[in-house]
Amino acid sequence: MSKAKRVVVAPDKFRGSLSALEAGLFLAQGIHDVLPDCWVDVCPIADGGEGTIDAVAACGFDVREVEVVDLAAGSRIRGRFAFRGQTAVIELAEFAGLGLIQPSVTSSRDATSFALGQAISLALDDGYSEIVLGLGGSASTDGGAGMMHALGLVFLDATGRRLVPGIDDLSSTVTLDTDSLDSRLANTTFVVASDVENVLLGPSGAALVFGPQKGADAMTVLVLEERLRRYSDAVRTHIGRDYSDVPGSGAAGGVAFSAVAFLGARLQSGVDLILELSRFAARAADSDLIITGEGSLDEQTLGGKAPMGVVRNARQLGIPVVAVAGRCSLTPQQIDHAGFDGVYSLQDVEPDPSQSMRNAKEHIRVIGRHIASARLEPTSAQTHSHHIS
Repeated sequence: MSKAKRVVVAPDKFRGSLSALEAGLFLAQGIHDVLPDCWVDVCPIADGGEGTIDAVAACGFDVREVEVVDLAAGSRIRGRFAFRGQTAVIELAEFAGLGLIQPSVTSSRDATSFALGQAISLALDDGYSEIVLGLGGSASTDGGAGMMHALGLVFLDATGRRLVPGIDDLSSTVTLDTDSLDSRLANTTFVVASDVENVLLGPSGAALVFGPQKGADAMTVLVLEERLRRYSDAVRTHIGRDYSDVPGSGAAGGVAFSAVAFLGARLQSGVDLILELSRFAARAADSDLIITGEGSLDEQTLGGKAPMGVVRNARQLGIPVVAVAGRCSLTPQQIDHAGFDGVYSLQDVEPDPSQSMRNAKEHIRVIGRHIASARLEPTSAQTHSHHIS
């Protein structure tokens, strides 16, 4: 009797239809429909943005819900952070994310990262020695000024009057006072999980690239850029070093900039960190196949999104890896060059995009069956592209 096959299923979310965990579970069901004895380990992944808490919760982290305040709106926000041992994971999108508001010109101008700073403070209250900040999907473009304000950083105008980020205009000359900064920060290790390489300022900076996605019009983008420049100048004057040109400092509206400058944070690829926290390499070491995927497999994927982290690990382990996507716009040559041994698209099951999203659970289970038949059964024939009938 042949030995049961072993598969690791490690997808990112299918935005608008399936969470990463749901995608993994329905793929596993499809595999088990064909090969009931197949050992399937579902390991949902994320890139530091939305879905990070769910991803680490699926690999043994506990989750706690806390309440913070949106300083600009005055409303309360309930969000989650995850923890295991001395490590806490805080996902910005849970507390200051674009998904919590209705994006508009006004929100793009007034939103801050203050609630994230409050969440960090609560994690400090619990005594964690390492805090991972999952950055992505932010509503604000404040350079992390709101986060630092919540942690005790004082902003002063030219007359010495205290300013509040998100309420007072920081476009004027600002000086900083760190005397009231939370002293516990110095004894805490911070890691920023993000796959954004953008710097803080300029054509590839936080305001010009991501501001429009948050509702900012052309004039507001210029206002946000000027605020970031003033804040960056104040930080450089106070610290004596310019962090605005650090690759990745523009992540989450510039939150990464403040995390590096004031928290001494280490920037790390979001997906690599999630894979490390989930102990992916050890879990996948003896598998016969690795399956990854996300909603859209396209050129942005090739630029370093979550599935590419799985491919890198699979190649290091010498294990075949295939991808499942809601849609795929990559050419066979791009698929091959990226390192995928095959790609399966939900649109091969249902060409109509709206129907494909609506019945994603059923369709991804069908793909799970097809992968089991094509890749895991002894007579399976393996090719780079697959059309499912």
